[in-house]
Amino acid sequence: MEHLVEKIKKKPELRGLADSFVLAQLQKYIAKHNISFPLSKKSEKTCIKEVRAELRKYSSRFNSILSNSNPEELIQKHTSTRERLPYYSSLKLIIERLNPHSILDLGCGLNPIVIADKRVKYYAYDLREDEIDKINEFFKSHNVPGKAIAEDVRQVSNFPSVVLCLMLKLVDLLDSKGHKEAEKLIVRVPCHNFIISFSTKTL
Repeated sequence: MEHLVEKIKKKPELRGLADSFVLAQLQKYIAKHNISFPLSKKSEKTCIKEVRAELRKYSSRFNSILSNSNPEELIQKHTSTRERLPYYSSLKLIIERLNPHSILDLGCGLNPIVIADKRVKYYAYDLREDEIDKINEFFKSHNVPGKAIAEDVRQVSNFPSVVLCLMLKLVDLLDSKGHKEAEKLIVRVPCHNFIISFSTKTL
């Protein structure tokens, strides 16, 4: 299925997504529609179109301009991080009061560039490989003891044990109905302190 993953990711807004996540969405679509191989040209075209539509739900929120090497300008251009800027000072104050020696940031976007501190071990997970690369560059240049990983958090079986877990505007993406996926994820995280935010008022 690698050739299909490659074709799906030809759209600029999807190029930064982790191959493993694209493959998982593709396999889910194939299983749901009971599709058999080899595909006809028409079936392949439909498959690519439908999987891209599903992937855009995850990609659009985190689409950003990553060529900029200046962290402050970078977060200003990042939609999800920029809209959170007025609240980062309050968030950082809460984190300081908890005084964690380790943080796990799920669906991190570019949060680590704002929040990470070289006194705190920082683990970051997100779907976008391009943003993960940028975060790892930031960790290295600012001596932050951390690691950013491009992976679908729903597929991770073993998270590092931490003092604080951040899930900012992530829960909305995990479930279209109910909160089963979110519950499964929270239970799997070896942590007792969570900061969770939501992007929709209906929740």
